[in-house]
Amino acid sequence: MTGPQNGRTSELMLPAEEPVDSRISAKMLRESTLTLWESERERGERMEILLVEDNPGDVRLVDEALRDCVGQYSLSVAQDGVDAMALFDSRYGMDGVRPDLILLDLKLPRKDGRQVLSEIKSDRHLGEIPIVILSSSRDDGDVAAAYELGANCYVVKPADLDRFITVLRSIVYFWWLVATLPRR
Repeated sequence: MTGPQNGRTSELMLPAEEPVDSRISAKMLRESTLTLWESERERGERMEILLVEDNPGDVRLVDEALRDCVGQYSLSVAQDGVDAMALFDSRYGMDGVRPDLILLDLKLPRKDGRQVLSEIKSDRHLGEIPIVILSSSRDDGDVAAAYELGANCYVVKPADLDRFITVLRSIVYFWWLVATLPRR
């Protein structure tokens, strides 16, 4: 499915109350992911992830989930949309390292996630970076607006801790090991 902006659009549909796949236990997912991460580690590649999230609890959960499943990664955190866009000027500048994946909350102070999404997707140098909306909102209008602005995926944050970690690992697993992205 291709959106109106640059890049790919994928839709990840997760059941509201059921496990991601009742045949796949969290342990099996972790073990298979670790094996694949090991092969990436051997190649010496490192995943660059930008998390735009104002909730410190969710930041800790994301970091914990990544630590357990991602071989080599760098997690940059911006607490609002203004800080996120400033990172593109400072750390990620044109010659710097770009994120391989952006995890973006919608409800942010100072500059909301929709504005950040729109700015990134309309930039010819940044528009191909996959952006996964990770939001607590189930509002149909939020979902539709995110896809219209070029989001590659929209995921409602699960309230359950184990499910949150499993979902996040599945997202990272897909974008780092399954999807083929343009070289940085």
